[in-house]
Amino acid sequence: MVIFGVVLNASSMFSHGDVRLPGRLDRVLRRFRVTPAMHRLPHAVEEHETNRNFGLNLLGWDRLVGTCRLQSRGGHEIMALGIRCRRWEMCP
Repeated sequence: MVIFGVVLNASSMFSHGDVRLPGRLDRVLRRFRVTPAMHRLPHAVEEHETNRNFGLNLLGWDRLVGTCRLQSRGGHEIMALGIRCRRWEMCP
């Protein structure tokens, strides 16, 4: 249980980290693992990108159910993060 906890937390810290991997390494890891760039998609403002990449570490379930997206449509560098406010909602 301790080893599982350590591996799970290390993987979570990796995918949630604000780290830019070299392009080639990121492309290789994306084949089977969630990278920090991929994990930004569920935090995107655009709804068509928000409902993607639910897996914390591995992409198997997302690939199986069709929710896997390897790249943002506009690119990760310019992707807006956060929540889009609607007129009837209070926004900061």
